[in-house]
Amino acid sequence: MAKAPLFGYFICEPWNGDGPWFGYASFLTSRARFVQGPLDGGFQTAEEAMAAVDAKVLRGAREVLERNRDAFLSDIREEGFATSGAEARWCEDMEDACPCCGGSGHRGDVAGTGGAAAVAAERRRQIEVEGWTPEHDDQHRDGEMAAAAACYCQPRHPAHYQIPPAGWPWDRDWWKPKTARENLVRAGALIAAEIERLDRAAIKQEGREDG
Repeated sequence: MAKAPLFGYFICEPWNGDGPWFGYASFLTSRARFVQGPLDGGFQTAEEAMAAVDAKVLRGAREVLERNRDAFLSDIREEGFATSGAEARWCEDMEDACPCCGGSGHRGDVAGTGGAAAVAAERRRQIEVEGWTPEHDDQHRDGEMAAAAACYCQPRHPAHYQIPPAGWPWDRDWWKPKTARENLVRAGALIAAEIERLDRAAIKQEGREDG
């Protein structure tokens, strides 16, 4: 028997003691067949019945996740992209259900590896949460994003940590240092944004020349 949310549970029982095994879902006072097997709706063993229950639960959870994908991604990015570990355990249990870790359970983020994935996630967060869209980035024509990235790459003495280094291109309020790793991830995302900006500018320039 396995517990389900909201006071429900799943249970596998044999028919008449030695017949096929059936998987049921019980919620409060109701009970219903949850999975269908090859033996008149049942299974040969309890393990087969429970595996079918697990598979159906996972499929249902994936469908819920897909329907709420945007809200899910926004939530975990607001929390630092699964750095708390709670999302990591959830995603690991869900195998490949998470659309951003692909089944790794965010182990790269939690364990301190997966730099490329962390940079990509930060870049998405900047666009989707902060609203730093390509149109916004295109306004920074003088290399400001690259300069900001260089500032986040610099090791700093703790006494001077909250003071932007020389070369910081924006107001002091936009200087938001965190840990050394997080600063490098932020720098990588800014570099990616600057590369994308340069690519867009080059395409526009080619269009003008062709015209």
